[in-house]
Amino acid sequence: MAAQASHVRPKSSNGKLSTSLVPSFNPCAAPDRTHGPPLAFPSCSTPDQASSYLTLGTPDVNGSAAQSVGSFYWKTWPGLPGPPWDNVSVFDVSISDVRCRAAGPGCGAPGADYAGSVELRVASQISDHNNSVNPGGGADPGTTQSFDFGFTVTCTTTSDPSIGSMCSQHINYLENVIGGSIQDGKRTVWELGQFQVWDGGADADGSTAGDNTRFAVQGVFVP
Repeated sequence: MAAQASHVRPKSSNGKLSTSLVPSFNPCAAPDRTHGPPLAFPSCSTPDQASSYLTLGTPDVNGSAAQSVGSFYWKTWPGLPGPPWDNVSVFDVSISDVRCRAAGPGCGAPGADYAGSVELRVASQISDHNNSVNPGGGADPGTTQSFDFGFTVTCTTTSDPSIGSMCSQHINYLENVIGGSIQDGKRTVWELGQFQVWDGGADADGSTAGDNTRFAVQGVFVP
């Protein structure tokens, strides 16, 4: 089949995406339990939190009240055709009651407010009209290889000892992350994987990814 001269796209995708963030746990590798029916899948006792450095208040785990709320929001507005590129994508991410699992950089003691940063990541794939045989883009339709898109989120300690830090970031995509990457009239389709928040690792710095571990992921919580 000959290559298509364009790519399919919807009329609209509502221009916004909102999701909740929940703590991440390691996969069950050696089952020693069975989940209740009808979801009777093999399971592992003692859920293993994926982050080696951060946690949330949970009374039956660490004696602190459960007060964390996490969310991610992505909103886009199309700009006017032609330069200057004025499409706008805004990101808002926040997770409250972020606490340390152990003492170290950014952590005064186990259970203390986290004074560092984390990183939001999402696996992404773009199909648009901004491709060319030569580097630098163009007007050809194409699909990128999958890549991780992300940005660093600052965590701020609170004055209330009963609740942990607030990790939050408001980002104007064009100005602060990758300026000009969503250009006017390019019919851009972003395919997105799971949104994930990675901790700051041993140096409490979300931008140095070598030793960071997964802290929170896109999901839902049912009390």
